[in-house]
Amino acid sequence: MKKRCFLMFLGLVIILSLSSVFAQDITFGPSIRVDDDTTGQPQVRCGMATYGDSIIYIAWCDCRDHLHTGKNNIYFSSSFDGGRTWTKNLNITNNSTPDPDFPDMETDDAGNIYLVE
Repeated sequence: MKKRCFLMFLGLVIILSLSSVFAQDITFGPSIRVDDDTTGQPQVRCGMATYGDSIIYIAWCDCRDHLHTGKNNIYFSSSFDGGRTWTKNLNITNNSTPDPDFPDMETDDAGNIYLVE
């Protein structure tokens, strides 16, 4: 029993040591706003996909149009520099769905984006 506890403790120490070594490679920069909404309405339930080392795609349920149309929309933006800058927001659904919910995305080996809602 003591040997098993010692081995478990030793394994935990090794795992924690390795995780701290790998965690040292992670750096965080300043917060960067992705949406360009000026209405103050919420943006919720985002989906994200990446391609390569620096391309990031993100889509989210956006409530900015709800006050005028009664509907939320799925908006999309992309970054080609690892998230430092983002493209202008693109309204994907344009009030064509009754109530968009949880967008999800994947990319294939060629970099094509697949967005489902």
